[in-house]
Amino acid sequence: MKNLKIKILKKTNYTFLLFVSCFFSPIYEITAQNQLYPATFNLNSLNGANGFEVSGLPTDLQFGAESQFIGDINNDGLEDMAFGSEIATANGLQYAGAAYIIFGSSTPYPNPFDLTTLDGTNGFIVNGIAYDERRGATIAGVGDINGDGIDDLIIGSSSTSPDDMVIYGKTSFPAVLTINDINGTNGFLIDTPGSNQIAGLGDVNGDGINDFIIATPHWSGQAWIIFGRSNNFPTSISSSWLDGTKGFKTSSFPGDRPSYNVGAAGDINNDGYQDILIGNWDSSNPAVSYCLFGKGSPFSPLVDLISLNGTDGFSIDNNGGNFLTFVGPLGDINHDGIDDFFSETNAIFGRTTPFPSHFPQSSLNGTEGFTLPGTLTSAGIGDINLDGIDDFISVYGNNGKAYIVFGTANGFPNPMNESTLNGINGFIINGLNPSNIARPVSGNGDINGDGIADFVVGSPYTPSTAIGKSYVIFGGDHYVMPLNSGYPQTENGTPTSINLVVNGPETGTIHYAIFPWYHSSPSVNYNTILTGTGAVASGNFAMNTQNTNVTHSISPLSENTPFDIYLFLEDASGNRTQIYGLNDVLDTEDHLLSETAIYPNPTSAFLNVDLTTEATYELITVNGQVIQKGTFVNGNNIVDITNLTKGMYFLTVATDLGNTSKKIIKN
Repeated sequence: MKNLKIKILKKTNYTFLLFVSCFFSPIYEITAQNQLYPATFNLNSLNGANGFEVSGLPTDLQFGAESQFIGDINNDGLEDMAFGSEIATANGLQYAGAAYIIFGSSTPYPNPFDLTTLDGTNGFIVNGIAYDERRGATIAGVGDINGDGIDDLIIGSSSTSPDDMVIYGKTSFPAVLTINDINGTNGFLIDTPGSNQIAGLGDVNGDGINDFIIATPHWSGQAWIIFGRSNNFPTSISSSWLDGTKGFKTSSFPGDRPSYNVGAAGDINNDGYQDILIGNWDSSNPAVSYCLFGKGSPFSPLVDLISLNGTDGFSIDNNGGNFLTFVGPLGDINHDGIDDFFSETNAIFGRTTPFPSHFPQSSLNGTEGFTLPGTLTSAGIGDINLDGIDDFISVYGNNGKAYIVFGTANGFPNPMNESTLNGINGFIINGLNPSNIARPVSGNGDINGDGIADFVVGSPYTPSTAIGKSYVIFGGDHYVMPLNSGYPQTENGTPTSINLVVNGPETGTIHYAIFPWYHSSPSVNYNTILTGTGAVASGNFAMNTQNTNVTHSISPLSENTPFDIYLFLEDASGNRTQIYGLNDVLDTEDHLLSETAIYPNPTSAFLNVDLTTEATYELITVNGQVIQKGTFVNGNNIVDITNLTKGMYFLTVATDLGNTSKKIIKN
């Protein structure tokens, strides 16, 4: 039997040029605990192998507002995903709604993913069939609730008439499902007065079977908790099913729409039972939310939340940063072995000591919890950076940002300042279009089968006339660390070769291209380096050791000719550093440089050249024309450039031992 895992699963390409200086920064070994993500994540870096974009269809208004991992509903060993579009037009019916299920796959996804390709083998569509049905308003993977060993799925409706659809997991699905297809053997219906949110809870009553919760705020202000069972449910159930044995309701409580949001908490008091969260909607006052503890003894058919006393649950103060009080699990983000959770902008740590009957804001002191960076909602996303600690995502405000924060055993600041996220402790995703509807973030699923948790963030757009997107981001390595400061370098070669030296904290492949010095750097990009377009030499070599000089000789090159060198490092995951540039590499054999003094530079008249040997020289224009040449003696030499036009020139000095070049500025 598959049990819903409320405890979180343990499990870039930027184009810009960087011209190096000679100042070195500290170097260190790259490990799984080091940086795998950039400080700011570029959604354009998703390529199907590291994640993918899902765009709504033309009729899918506010697509991405409901984006959820749903477990393995087709029993192929991979987690699946679902996306809701509650005000979509389906079959010409306005606000009929739709939900799109995409099956997990170990092969790369197309990017963007085309929802019209869903055919039953790679996923399927659930369409509304009536005006204002609002199918897909809420979606939940609830684990295996009927005891057949396969995860199940619920597609809800926020409208007062249509029922919620429970779809039993199985090994095959048709391309399209509607509410009329549900017959008791493939699922069942739940008659509610409109569901704002559904969530899997795990096993709250200790019978070994997953349970789930439905928010029904519009008329009753109640939440419905329905216990899983070892066989199929009746074809349809209603509130009368909730008799304390098969499930129960929670009481209403103060607020504009109590029980508007609901969620799992995980086992936050470490007693072996999964716990329950009930949120709120209050437009005028900071809303109170509630946590109800799971237990092995029977529940009353109607549980009074207001009377919770700390032994059976507790109430939670919220700061009123958003009139909607979202609630849900975070996983074990502080690595103490106990699940943690959130309520609105509060992150609250699980504990073995008793909770108070009322958890005040003042308890958020960094020890018992902290204030989250996002003001709408959050989600546990599993261990995406491979350090053994659960991570989480917190979204929005009005700035269109998502904040991914890595779990830590070293404590969290209170409040958490998103500006401190630097790629090591978390990162930021910019450019999202925020909305106050549904639940646009989810995690704790491995959709690509690599053993690392993945997550999704929606960008649903507002107002309601806009089509949105969701971005699925695979956990793991999305970033290659830059070369150590001062690299790349060139060192002594031969008259027709350059020795290129690199050093950095990661291994991978160095791709390079060498261009004539007059090459225009804005035209250099990854593709021109890889193809060598316009280059006099290009190629790649392995950088197999960390923090050690790796030298590669490049030849043949023209003698006494300046070059521009561009390169980047690509790691085994395909991540690329910025493009590094070495401009005006004028010599292919530079050991004379330390014995040659050229001054003053810039100059308006005369150039002094001090040598320790005899030499010949050429003064060359930027167009490659030799305008002056001659010989130098051992000692001081004078080059008269009084009559030259202001600008840049190159002085090449050659001896029997080699040659060197220097850029000269006439002012």
